[in-house]
This record gives sequence, C-alpha cells and structure tokens, in this order.
Amino acid sequence: MTMTDQKKGMMSEDQALQLVHSAIVKVLDGDDNIDAVFGSPVDTSLLPDYNTIIEYPRDLGTIAKSIEESLDGRGPYVTYGEALADVQLVWKNCLRYNDRPEDTEIVSLCHRGRSKFKEALKDACAASGIRLADAPVRALLDQPMRFSEEGKGDELPQKDIDDFEVVSADSG
Repeated sequence: MTMTDQKKGMMSEDQALQLVHSAIVKVLDGDDNIDAVFGSPVDTSLLPDYNTIIEYPRDLGTIAKSIEESLDGRGPYVTYGEALADVQLVWKNCLRYNDRPEDTEIVSLCHRGRSKFKEALKDACAASGIRLADAPVRALLDQPMRFSEEGKGDELPQKDIDDFEVVSADSG
C-alpha cells in the first residue's frame, strides 16, 4: 500500500484478508450443518465423480487456513479479492455438482451459507469501522450463480477481482 493510499484511509490487503477470514470463521462456527458440508474438502471416496465434474474444488476450512498462511507470508493469497473469489467458488461448485431435483437440501444449505457469509463479511467490516468498496464487491458477492449447458462461463472475470479496494468508513 502506498502512502497516498494510507492518506485516503484505505486498508492493507492483510487487513482485508483478515476480514474475509473472520467472516469464514463466523459462518463455520455459527452453523454446524454449513461447517459439516463446506468446512473441509469433499470426500471423494463418497462422491467418486466429484473431481470429474468440479475442476477447482474449494472449501471454507481450507480457504481460512490458506488466508492464515498468506498472512504469515507463505500462503497463496496476495489479495483479498482472490480469497473472495475462492469463497464464491465454494458455492458455485456446490450448485454445479448438486444439480438434480433430489439435491434440494444441499442447494438450500449452499444458499444459506452464501447468505451467511455475505452478512458475516458486512458485520466484520462494520465492526472494524471500514467498508468494502461498493461496486466491485457487490459484483463479486452478488454475482448470479448460473452456468452454461457445458458448465463453462462461471469463472469470475479477472478485472472484477483486480478492481477490489477496501476503504475506511470515512473515506468515501
């Protein structure tokens, strides 16, 4: 972060990553069902076709651990936009894999988890006295989760991830 950014009241990427981490932990700690389904990698011994359908598996527990490692300088995330994109991938993967009528319960849990994450992130921001820059974050968090017939086209455009910024409540 540059000195100009600091004068504008912008947060560092580490501070923003901590907010995403806090939101994930709040969701997992607050709902045993969400934790059981989304808190660890999918057990492919129970769902052997999972990796043939889902190219980039993600789960909230691994994302939280990766954020912790990133904050220590040894993890995969450079920006909080990358972490947010992975959280969105959790929900998208769930909807992609569970597309049969009998999957209603897991799909409902997915929507509940996504909603709880968005609220937890808003709460974490409010508790810290900051807000996420409105337009890019809304674009990512509220992006419709639809897929083409081939299951393609659901990746987030890189520009949506690169345009993230975190600003303090009094900076704009």
